[in-house]
Amino acid sequence: MANNQFEENQLPKVQQETLNNLSVGGNLTVGDINQILIVIQQNGIPKPKGIPQNILSSGTIKFVGRAEILEQLHQTLEQDERVIIQGMGGIGKTELAIQYSLVHLLVNTYPGGICWLRARDEDIGIQIVDFAKTKLGLKPPSDAKLLLQIDFCWSNWSEGNVLIVLDDVTDYRKIESYLPPQRSRFKVLITTRLQLDFSHPLRFLTLDVLTEASAFDLLREWIGKEKIDQQLDDTKAICERLGYLPLALNLVGRYVKKRKIFIAEMLKRLEEKGLHHKALDVDQKDRTWTLNIQRGVTAAFELSWEELSEYAQKLGCLLSLFALAPIPWDLVESVEKGMDKEELEDARINLEELHLLQGDNLYKLHQLIREFFQDKLNKLENSDILKQNFAKTIATIAKDIFVESPSKHIDDYIPHLAEVDIYFRDYLNQERKSLRWLYIGLGRLHSYGGYYTEAKRYCEQCLNISRQSFEEYHVDVGDDYNSLGLIFYYLSQYQEAEQNLQKSLKIREKLFDKYHPYLAEINNNLGMIYLAMYDYEKDYEKAEIYLKKSLNIRQEIFRLNSSKQSELDIAESFNNLAGLYSNKGQTYESHSIWLGSISSQNLYNQAQKLCHQALDIREKLLGKNHYDVIQNQINLAEIYRLLKNYNQAELLGIRALDSTQLLLGEKHLKVADIYNNLGVIYAEQKKFQEAIKNIEQALDIFQKILGNQHPRTLATKKNLQTIREESMNF
Repeated sequence: MANNQFEENQLPKVQQETLNNLSVGGNLTVGDINQILIVIQQNGIPKPKGIPQNILSSGTIKFVGRAEILEQLHQTLEQDERVIIQGMGGIGKTELAIQYSLVHLLVNTYPGGICWLRARDEDIGIQIVDFAKTKLGLKPPSDAKLLLQIDFCWSNWSEGNVLIVLDDVTDYRKIESYLPPQRSRFKVLITTRLQLDFSHPLRFLTLDVLTEASAFDLLREWIGKEKIDQQLDDTKAICERLGYLPLALNLVGRYVKKRKIFIAEMLKRLEEKGLHHKALDVDQKDRTWTLNIQRGVTAAFELSWEELSEYAQKLGCLLSLFALAPIPWDLVESVEKGMDKEELEDARINLEELHLLQGDNLYKLHQLIREFFQDKLNKLENSDILKQNFAKTIATIAKDIFVESPSKHIDDYIPHLAEVDIYFRDYLNQERKSLRWLYIGLGRLHSYGGYYTEAKRYCEQCLNISRQSFEEYHVDVGDDYNSLGLIFYYLSQYQEAEQNLQKSLKIREKLFDKYHPYLAEINNNLGMIYLAMYDYEKDYEKAEIYLKKSLNIRQEIFRLNSSKQSELDIAESFNNLAGLYSNKGQTYESHSIWLGSISSQNLYNQAQKLCHQALDIREKLLGKNHYDVIQNQINLAEIYRLLKNYNQAELLGIRALDSTQLLLGEKHLKVADIYNNLGVIYAEQKKFQEAIKNIEQALDIFQKILGNQHPRTLATKKNLQTIREESMNF
């Protein structure tokens, strides 16, 4: 709805020039376009005489947030004869057209007249002829067909530019034959909730919801500036609850003003009744304020619902079960089994055409549209069955979520699995297997995203279900101990990690023969735990025993039945042993421990050889942009640093940073690790400025994801302080 008050130098250029020194029934000059509009709407001054028009009356008390699009609309109409304003129901398309018409009626942009046509429920042709008769005094031939009468009207219209407004078009093909000739003085402005895809001569302007600042301004006008400023948090909450939709904000603003209640109370009432609350409806008996606001929110959405196909209605109801967050389309395809791929695409396109669904691969419903679809779903006789099937399907999908190469899109799945856990868990309680699958998926997704505290909670829930459902020595119990142990490892809680992994090892040793992949995996994981727990020779010796045992099992598996996975498992063992030898060399070097014939340099060389072997296998089988390949590059860069080969270390580190940011996003823990490693590489070369810059980047990510007191955050802070002190003394 239009902007709050403009200073003269803030007024859109076209409006400022045309309104400058304008006098209408008095000495009214430019400075506040809203004041001009309000005066016009309240009939405080007469509208210009002699310009034929039938513009709808406006019920807007203050037109906020649309200054730029008003300007853009006028510029577009100057360049093109036909412009479409499109957007979802309740977004304010009609009001924008009214305000544009009123401004340009006042400044005489269209001396030939402004003709307003209602396109939804009335015959366009008859309205054109009636306007010509009553406003222009034309007498089209009554015995001619309607199209000929309309042609007569266009040919004999009053002189000067003309604005034709077609409000709420539902089918462009039905009105096209009635439009005035192109390349003429007639300008055509169309409002529609449809997403039309025509090219020139039609231009499109898509109207979006209000910004937070504009929504606040609108509510201030209804409720009062002082009251809103005293309730800023609640005001923000109610704007979010209404999705910044102009229609909803106007209706709720009026309700709060009339009832003299606090916004917090309004929020409470909306939570209780949602779209059914009368604040979001229009009382048809009360016409003193609504004027052009014909419908409440539900009624506005109902018009779009009626234009949807059966499949699109079904898809809308399904989408309402997902969380209020971007929805990955591949997840929708996995859940919806009742339609084939093309039917599902058709349904999606139908929703997009009415601006009920927006996105590309990731799709989002407006909050109130989602609520509207949920209401439609709840009215179905089989709604509980549909919800149960949805929950079970999501749980099944969750079980199979194992990202071979994690990506930055992993986070997109989390809210939808969490939605099932929060709101549909009761449908899974009788099938604890499905509930466990859901927690497996949530645990993995949070772990991949670096959200280890949340992952721990889901892994613990998983283990509780397994222990209640199965005997002590069951494969699922062993798996859950293993998963929980790894999360403790990522949290740097190594004793808890060791305890859980040892329990998993005990179960797996009882269930599987000695050359089973599960035994190789658990030995590898224990080796990594002892490597992280190192206490000089003691834990390094344990780590080497477990890591070599894992490698031996994997090599035997590969010998008996070579496969891509078994070869990749060997590469993992090579990589982890390389980490062992590089860490061992660093520890002994820093503590001046005598190794006899084995020097730190020899350990680093051994680590380099193993790391190269792992990298060769992974690049061959996975390609150069896979997560595991990047991790190998990170490890190899660290080994080059230890060997003082800084050029190679820096080159690999930067390459790994670019690839990791592309794959996982710029704020992932792996990205922080690389920043930290690069910082150390630069510091050892006395390039302190680059070192500090990289370690500050790492610290920022660690603080945001792990918190200020996590061991990795604290270690990074200490490292940064040391480098700063060294740089000052250099």
